[in-house]
Amino acid sequence: MTDDEFDKMLKRSGEALEQEIGACTDTGPSLERLLDVVPDPIGLAMTHARLADVTDELRHADFLAIALAGAFPASERVRGTVAAVAKALDLASSEMTESMPELVLLVAIAVGRAFKTVTSLADDTDAVIARLLLNVLARALAKAGDLSVDLADAVPSPDQAEFTDPGAAYWMFGLHRLHP
Repeated sequence: MTDDEFDKMLKRSGEALEQEIGACTDTGPSLERLLDVVPDPIGLAMTHARLADVTDELRHADFLAIALAGAFPASERVRGTVAAVAKALDLASSEMTESMPELVLLVAIAVGRAFKTVTSLADDTDAVIARLLLNVLARALAKAGDLSVDLADAVPSPDQAEFTDPGAAYWMFGLHRLHP
């Protein structure tokens, strides 16, 4: 895809997202509707991380939900896992006092890349998907406290996919609600 094609795609995504924001309730954007109207949510998240006028309208949990939605195949099984994680983050978001779009972007990229790397090595089941997603997400959140961290350093390699000391990150971000 050329730079011009990418810019056009992001413009279309931005217009779709702005329409969706306009129809939002207090609970935030509908993940299901966003899956349908936004063709590349991660690319869109990367763009809107630099556009304060749009980013400020989204709570960071909604922002992450949009980005996560684009990182996974549109199967009902995977959608359910993404929606569950987004809900947990949404519940935890009320305890966070400031919007951190850079952190959200970092996590979205880490989850997307790691998921694509490790799924080819594992059985495609709900348990495996949820376990990998939570491990990678917790690891990225724990490492992303310093927003100057290099993106490559926040993306675990397959042999690092296990989060060896998840307790703090799970509890801080509400992920314990989803862990088996």
